[in-house]
Amino acid sequence: MKKRWTISVGVAFIAVLAHIETIGYWFVTSDILALTVSSRAATINGVIDIFTQPLMAGTSFTNNALFYRPLMSLSYTLDYALWGLDPTGYHLTNLVLHSVAVALSVLVVNAITDLETGSLAGLLVAAHPLTAEVVPAASRRDSVLMSVFLLTALFMLVRGRQRDSRWLHVGSVAAYAFALLSKELSILFLGLAFMWVVFGELDVEDSTSQNIVLTVWTALRYLIPFILVSVAYVGVRVAVLGGLGGYDQTRPLTLDTVFEIVTKYVMSIAYPQDIISALIGVVGLDPLRILGGLLGVFALVMFGLAIRRPHHMGALALATVAGGIGSLPFVANLLNRFGVKIVLDYYTPQPMALGGLFVVSLAVGALIALLAFSQRRFAGTDWQPFAFFAIWFISPIPLFLLSGAYTVRNGYFFLIPAMGLVALMLTTAIRSIDLDARELDASVALTVIAAVFVLSLSVTSPLVHEYDGWHTSGETNRATLTALKDARVDAPNNATVQISKMPANVRTHRQAFPQVHSLSYAQKFTVESWLRLHDSDSRVTVRISKFFMLPRTPTGATAATKRKNGTTRVDIRYTY
Repeated sequence: MKKRWTISVGVAFIAVLAHIETIGYWFVTSDILALTVSSRAATINGVIDIFTQPLMAGTSFTNNALFYRPLMSLSYTLDYALWGLDPTGYHLTNLVLHSVAVALSVLVVNAITDLETGSLAGLLVAAHPLTAEVVPAASRRDSVLMSVFLLTALFMLVRGRQRDSRWLHVGSVAAYAFALLSKELSILFLGLAFMWVVFGELDVEDSTSQNIVLTVWTALRYLIPFILVSVAYVGVRVAVLGGLGGYDQTRPLTLDTVFEIVTKYVMSIAYPQDIISALIGVVGLDPLRILGGLLGVFALVMFGLAIRRPHHMGALALATVAGGIGSLPFVANLLNRFGVKIVLDYYTPQPMALGGLFVVSLAVGALIALLAFSQRRFAGTDWQPFAFFAIWFISPIPLFLLSGAYTVRNGYFFLIPAMGLVALMLTTAIRSIDLDARELDASVALTVIAAVFVLSLSVTSPLVHEYDGWHTSGETNRATLTALKDARVDAPNNATVQISKMPANVRTHRQAFPQVHSLSYAQKFTVESWLRLHDSDSRVTVRISKFFMLPRTPTGATAATKRKNGTTRVDIRYTY
């Protein structure tokens, strides 16, 4: 037990190292100040109010969306009480929560599999590029906070079932309730808990209808407290929001939308940075075509070996991967000339097409290698961790489709099953390698395939790259909002502040690699919240005439104001 906890703390420390530079960032994203101003509470009644109002109540954000996340808001209440408007504290809170989530991922995967697999999965989560989209942004704490509580609930559930502990069962229910109050996506835990109990109770040797019904009934009885908590949560949510909430407008569900959402979700975890296009830009297509040709020859040799000796499934798996990766430079050349169109009217950009081919090649090769494993290898309950991680990974897709969108912050919690699957494949394959086998063992192939995937993530890990787009966002927001403060932009209540233009991006960041894909800059409700934080009586309406792209990160800004016909007009000029 001591070894398990020591490793968890060590992996959590690595997670901190991956994002330690965020401590020095200013406020990033557009909604952190709105979250702060709406979460301030100086009394107990103020804290209670947080549980009776929607997220960002009192800001213009609620005109477009209604969410109920009181524990998320309460975390900003504590931040503001401790740190005021010093962004260091907000980033520190995010970093601590992320490290706890990573440590819990080690414990959860270990409880489901073993310590080696859990340790590797935790390392992969700590080093994954997707974390660079979430951890530096204090406003995306909902996903991290939800993950901490859900992982706690899952850990207690698994250990509680293994030890038949009523107290761990109670603790799991409580953690689940906290997760629901952090983010509504937590409702998916009901399905995960159900599947885990079913897997534990189901006897594959006696899969009669009577046994299946009894297993399902046992699972449902065990989940009664979780179901009651879910019903209570939905009731409170409806009472507070006047409905289920969400965004005012959702996209119609078409084949194009389905393809786009599923692709974005999978690619954000399996191919978060476009390393192929970056490699083409650095090396050029001609050298890569030579390498691709060599991989193609290797694929043909492996394929021929698989045909001559059907037991050489490892050769077929490697042929699939080598052929797919070897074709990438040639496909890139075709895309440069003709473009690509996939699924009705949804156009797939070149990076997505190349990345998709890379991921599909690895996935198909891994599947062939897994299917080639002997029945002995997957006898008894050996298949259960694979199945559970797979179900966990695909479980959010229906909700993403119902909402009509996928945002990268929602992928954070689902890194754990994805990296758990990769770690489980790698450790299982290594343990199963037969050095005395005369044919190319499928375990060797699976080891190579998993290693290639891990390498593709490692080269763009936040442990290696700083992802300083967040620094750019923070400094741009600092320049804009400080200029407004220094110019003493004020207006009577219910008056209008008209800003001529504000930055929506910075050109130098768009040219960086690797880069953050989900940066956001100050919006109208950001400015309104900033003014209220410096004058609690401020109730002005901000309008922005247009957004533009800055050439590079500004070092400062000045704002000129002019009042006309009851409107305060502001012109911001940036210095570099």
